[in-house]
Amino acid sequence: MKKNLYFTLGIPGSGKSPLLRGKEPIVSTDEIRKQLFGDVNFWSREQEVFGVAQNRIINYFSSYQTVYLDATMVESKHRDPFLAEIKEEVEDVKFTAILFEADVELSRQRIKQDLSNGFDRASNALKNLYEFNYWYQETLELIEKKKVSFAVVKATNWGCTCQTCGVKYTVDVIVSDELWNKIRPEDKKNGAGLLCGSCIMKRLENILGYSAYNLIKI
Repeated sequence: MKKNLYFTLGIPGSGKSPLLRGKEPIVSTDEIRKQLFGDVNFWSREQEVFGVAQNRIINYFSSYQTVYLDATMVESKHRDPFLAEIKEEVEDVKFTAILFEADVELSRQRIKQDLSNGFDRASNALKNLYEFNYWYQETLELIEKKKVSFAVVKATNWGCTCQTCGVKYTVDVIVSDELWNKIRPEDKKNGAGLLCGSCIMKRLENILGYSAYNLIKI
């Protein structure tokens, strides 16, 4: 039976992680950096980080038909051998990139807002956004010329289904992990679950002293 690896493809701050929330299993390179080095900003040993990601993906396929990878994946000279090695180890695997639109200034604003709200995300991405965007544009050209080894689906067409009201949505409201664990669907573990913006707002209003119209730390 065919196995599927869905991986995000976009510059930092483009909305990759929120779109995968609730999917299982997810391999996140940011989480691996924190686990290995205690710092999401530690980018000095990326070969080791992606080696761990690769092994986790391969191991997950022994139990799951579909695995999700949360990473930028914009640089083809690293992406192509990474996928090729997985293909050697996993029989009949299909790769699909979830393509996010790139807007450097919007990404910069999002990252700064997340950092000001206390989110644990890579601040060093701010000084490398244009470099990430250069690699991203190169990848778009390869996709246009059909010189890639993976299928592509636009993030705007991906969508998620709210696990409370059942509505399908594509725009996510980002809240801190601490707050999410207070409002997440009751049958989901910490950090998991999917809620549309409307249900997030309704649940926020039930938290004493919190304004759903101000998604900033109290």
